[in-house]
Amino acid sequence: MIDINNITVRYPGSADENPAISSFDLHLNSGEYIALLGANGSGKSTLIKALCGLIEIEKGEIIVDGKNVRAGRFGDDFFGIVAAVFQEPGGQFLMSTVEREIVAVLQNLGLTLEDQERRFKNVVKRFSLENILYRKPENLSGGQMQIVNLACAAAISPRVLLLDEPMTFLDTSYRESMLDMIDEFYRDGLTIMHVTQYPDEALRAGKAAIMDCGALIAVGEPESILGDEECLRRCRLVMPKRLLCKKKLGFDYADAGAMESHCLKIGYSNAALRTDSPEKIENGDLILKAINIGFAYPDGSFTLAIDRLNLCRGGVTGLIGPAGSGKSTLAFLLAGLLKPLSGEIIIDGLPLPKYENKKLREKAGISWQMPEAILVGPTVADDLWLIIDNLRLVDVDLKEILRRTNLAGYEDRMVDSLSGGEKRKVSLAGALVADPELIILDEPSAFLDPYSQIELIEIIKDSARAGKTILLIGHDLPFLAEVSDRIIGISGGRLMFDLPSLEFFNEPAYLEPLGLSAEPLIELRHRLVQKGIEMKNPSIDPAYLAGCLEPRTFK
Repeated sequence: MIDINNITVRYPGSADENPAISSFDLHLNSGEYIALLGANGSGKSTLIKALCGLIEIEKGEIIVDGKNVRAGRFGDDFFGIVAAVFQEPGGQFLMSTVEREIVAVLQNLGLTLEDQERRFKNVVKRFSLENILYRKPENLSGGQMQIVNLACAAAISPRVLLLDEPMTFLDTSYRESMLDMIDEFYRDGLTIMHVTQYPDEALRAGKAAIMDCGALIAVGEPESILGDEECLRRCRLVMPKRLLCKKKLGFDYADAGAMESHCLKIGYSNAALRTDSPEKIENGDLILKAINIGFAYPDGSFTLAIDRLNLCRGGVTGLIGPAGSGKSTLAFLLAGLLKPLSGEIIIDGLPLPKYENKKLREKAGISWQMPEAILVGPTVADDLWLIIDNLRLVDVDLKEILRRTNLAGYEDRMVDSLSGGEKRKVSLAGALVADPELIILDEPSAFLDPYSQIELIEIIKDSARAGKTILLIGHDLPFLAEVSDRIIGISGGRLMFDLPSLEFFNEPAYLEPLGLSAEPLIELRHRLVQKGIEMKNPSIDPAYLAGCLEPRTFK
C-alpha cells in the first residue's frame, strides 16, 4: 500500500547541508498500522509531508496505492484515498465554521445529498462536535482544532490515514477516545502511519519504527523496538511508561491485583487516609493578581469568568482543564494580549493597561501553544532579533538565550524547516529574551522529544530558583508532575480547584470535576499512598514510584 523507496529530501535554501531525510526505505502492506518515533529534527514530519506531496523529493520515489506521489498533485491523485492530520492544527482550515469545514469535505467527495447528510450526522455524533459546529475555527482551542481535523479525515472514509502527532493538544479523555478510534480504523483495515512523541501510544500499533537524523534506525514489533534501552538512548527517546513500570515495579500499572500482592510482600497493607481539604496556595510575594476577570469572544461562543487568581514569585503553577476550557484565553489575558471586559489584572503592583509594550514584555513573557503563528524568520536568529528590536531591548545576550533553550547552532536554520519541537524551543527563546518576571508557557512539552522535555524541566526549575514566576498550561500531567508545586483546574471558563501538586497527584478524583479521565499512573500512585507508602515528590514517573517502594521494616 505504501512503498517509500530510497528517498532523499533536502529543504531548499536551508543553511544546513545535511538532508532532512537520507536514503530512506519503508514498506507498508495494506491494513498495517505503524507508529513512527524520533527525536526533534529526526525527519518524521518531513516524511509525512513527502507522503502528501507537499515537498519535492531529491531522489527516490514514493508509491501509495499503486500511484507515484507527485509534489503539488496530491489532491488530484489521492483525494478520497488518503487522509492526513498534521501537527499544526490551525493550518488545515479553509472555511468559516466547523460545520462548513466538514460539509466542504463531503461535497468534494461527490456524494449524493442523502449520503452527505448521513455521513455528516455520523461524524458529528462520533466526534461529539454538536457544541462547536457553528464556531469559527480560529476561536477553537488547539485540542478542539485537532478534533475537527480528525473528524474531517474520518469523513473521507480513506484507505490510508497519515497522522502527525494528532493527540498532542488533546485532553486525557479525548486522547483516549481518539486512540480507541484509531484502533477501530486499524481493525477496519485502514493503513495507518502515526507519528508520535508518546511511546505508550506507539505500543498500540502493529509495528513501531524509529527515525534519527533522517534515517530509519529500527522497525519491528513495538515492545521489542521500544524495549531496547540502548537504541532509545542513542536516539534521545525513552521506554514507554507501561514497559518501564513492568521493569521497575514488576507489574503493569493497571494491574491492581499485582500491585496489592507486591505491597503485601514488602510489608505494606492499608493506611489511614487524610480527610481534610487542602487550603489554596497563596502565601508568598505576589507577582500577579487577577480579580473578577470577565471575557467573551465577540461571537458569544465562549465566556470566561475568573473570580480570583494569585501567582507568587518563584512558584511553578500548572493550569489544567479539558480542551476548550479557557486555558489559552486566560494565558492571553494574563500576558496582556487580550483585554478583559471586566475586572483587573495586576502584575508586580501595576495594572496591565498602564504598562507600555516594552515594560509589559519585561514583566510577562509567553510561549504560544501554536508558535508557527508568530514565527516570521526567515532564520531563527532573524526571528529573535525582530523581537529584540521591536521591544528596543539592550544588552541581550542572544547566544546565552540560545544556549539556555538548547538552540545553540540553530542561528542560521530556516524557521520553515524546523520541526514542531524545534519551533517550540524558538518560541520559548522569544519569551525569555526580555527576562520577564512572569513566564507563561502554553503546552510547553508539546512536540518535544523526551530528552528535550527533561532539558525544559531544568530550564523551568532554574528560572524558578532565580525568582521567576512560571505558569504552565497543558494536558501533559506526567510533565507537570515533575516541575509544578501547584495545580489549578479550569473548566467552562471557571476555576474549579487550586491545590498543592502533592495533594493533586495523590488523588485521581480531582480530575472528575474537569470531566477528564484518570491518568493510570495517578491511579497507581493513589493506590500506593493508600498502602501507607510515603512520597515527598508529586512525580508519577515509574522509576520514582519504584524508588519509594522500599521494603518496610518493623522495630
